[in-house]
Amino acid sequence: MNSPWPHLELPELDSRLQLIAGYLGSKPWVRTIVDLNCGLAPLLGYLGRNYFYVGNDRFGSFIEHLKKEHPHLAWSLCTDDEVNPTHDIDCLMCMGYAEGDGEYQSETIGQTVLRLAESHLPPIIILDVWSGYEKDHGPARIIPLLERYKVAFSWRIEPVVMATQYARRTVWILERQN
Repeated sequence: MNSPWPHLELPELDSRLQLIAGYLGSKPWVRTIVDLNCGLAPLLGYLGRNYFYVGNDRFGSFIEHLKKEHPHLAWSLCTDDEVNPTHDIDCLMCMGYAEGDGEYQSETIGQTVLRLAESHLPPIIILDVWSGYEKDHGPARIIPLLERYKVAFSWRIEPVVMATQYARRTVWILERQN
């Protein structure tokens, strides 16, 4: 299945997925990953099979594809505000965090991340934010998280060869403070 975001599938951007997979690999206690608005779940290509991966998306074609490719994992056809895990979350993730009313955006993603962080207290939260969005809205939307989490790693990807300006991403990895 072709991604609606081909500019994010450039080899130059594999480093963001490798960074996250390597980081999670260094945390052997991480077992359950909840990926909000997972799209085609690009991180799966970099993770080992030791994870219980839970993903949701509102686009049926994405979920159908993921169920076919990864039938042993949990996929839900729903919006992010309908996600309500009944299990512990070791890592709450949103690859492509974007609030708004565009086709691939969510008006509720910020509230959902905060709600799940509050109710499940995941030790790790990973947000992959388009750098232009960050300039417009700043990290202010995640300030409530920063009060309880420390920034373990914030990494901006500015590849030399870019298909479009939208390829610029900032990856925020937040760890819960004890």
